Amino acid sequence: MKKKILILSFLWTYWSVQAQTPQPNKPIPATSQSSAITTLSADQVLANYVKAIGGKENLMKIRDLTFRMTATAQGVEVIHTQQQKIPNKIRIRRTVPSMNMDVMTAVFDGVTMQVTYMGQKQPIEGKLLQDSKIRSTLFPELHYDQLGVKRTLAGIEKVGSADAYKVVLETPSGSQATEFYDTNTFLKLKQVMSGEMGSTTVTQTTLFSDYRDINSIKFPYKLQTLIGSQDIPWTVTSVETNTNLSDESFEVK
Repeated sequence: MKKKILILSFLWTYWSVQAQTPQPNKPIPATSQSSAITTLSADQVLANYVKAIGGKENLMKIRDLTFRMTATAQGVEVIHTQQQKIPNKIRIRRTVPSMNMDVMTAVFDGVTMQVTYMGQKQPIEGKLLQDSKIRSTLFPELHYDQLGVKRTLAGIEKVGSADAYKVVLETPSGSQATEFYDTNTFLKLKQVMSGEMGSTTVTQTTLFSDYRDINSIKFPYKLQTLIGSQDIPWTVTSVETNTNLSDESFEVK
C-alpha cells in the first residue's frame, strides 16, 4: 500500500507543474465580490490564468520544457527532474544525491507509461494512464476542449489570505482536481487531487507561489505538497524551454 501511495503522490507532483462536450460553466454564487467578478465563468478564469502566466501566443511557442526542483524529506535531499515535449511526452527522475541513486522514474511516450520504483518496473494502466495522457500535455489549459476536460466554477474560497476562484476539473475517466486561482492576479495558488488506493482515499494538496518570468512565461518556484502526514516544500532550481529534447528520451523500455 505504501508503495502505491508513493507512486500516486509521485505522479500527482508532476501533474501539479499540465473529447466530450465541456460541462456548462456555472456562475459563481453571490458573494461580497463585485458583480463584474461574480459573473465570470470557469473558462474565463482559466483564460485569465493563461494571460497572467504569459499568454496563449507565448505558451504555444514552447516545444519542450525541462525543470528541476529540490526538497528535503526526513533530512535527505531529493532532486526532481522533469522533461516534457509536445504534445504529451514526459520523463521524470527523482534522485537522492547522497546515495547516488534514482528512487523513482516515470516515462510516458504518449501511449504507454511506466514507473520504476527502487529498480522495480511497473506499468501504469486504467484511469491513471488515461489521466496521464491529459496531464502530460504541455499547458493543458489550452486544450481542455480537445482533451474532453469538464470545467466548473464552484465559488470563491480563501487560500491563505487571498480570495481564490475554485475551479473543478473532471477528466473523461471521472477523475477530478480542484484548482484555486487568485481573484486579483489569476495565478494558480492551490490544487487538490484525490484518488482511491484499495479502501483508502488519498488526497494531495499542492500550494504554488513565488512565480518568476522565464522567457516571458511565469512559473512557480515554490511548491508545497501535503499528503497524509507529509508536508514537503519544493524549490525550483532551474527552468529551461525549447532545448530540442529528442524523442528517444521518452522511450518506454
